[in-house]
Amino acid sequence: SFPPGIKKADFLEIIKPDQLYDVIVCSMVLNCVPNGTARGEMVQRMASFLRVGGLLFFTVPRTCLELSPYIDRASFQKAFDFVGLKILETKNTPKVAFYIFERTAKASRTEELPLYLQRVQQIRSGKKFRNKFAVVFDKACQVQVCGSKSP
Repeated sequence: SFPPGIKKADFLEIIKPDQLYDVIVCSMVLNCVPNGTARGEMVQRMASFLRVGGLLFFTVPRTCLELSPYIDRASFQKAFDFVGLKILETKNTPKVAFYIFERTAKASRTEELPLYLQRVQQIRSGKKFRNKFAVVFDKACQVQVCGSKSP
């Protein structure tokens, strides 16, 4: 049981709330979502559930960002920028990357969404890049976020 005002929910199943949240905590969850497209949907939903100025406290294993052939720190940050989540602070421990994001008034659309965020695409190679972590925005998500893509 949770104290009043605290909700436990599956972001991939709930309907957008009537009142937006001030804070969302997503700790070691995105890496458990089964595929890149579902991860993109979850990132988009977290942004859309936050009020402008709201905060997202987020953690992910560093191996997801450092050992994937499909994403690196720069492309990971670009994914969050795409949906209007600006990095306020980061911290790394030997195993975990910590982020604090703030919901901005508008998604960052200064340039076209890179192909590696539209589909799973290898951006680096080598034996050390052995995991399958990726964040991908499908067509429906792209329309919902920026309104400029055709469905």
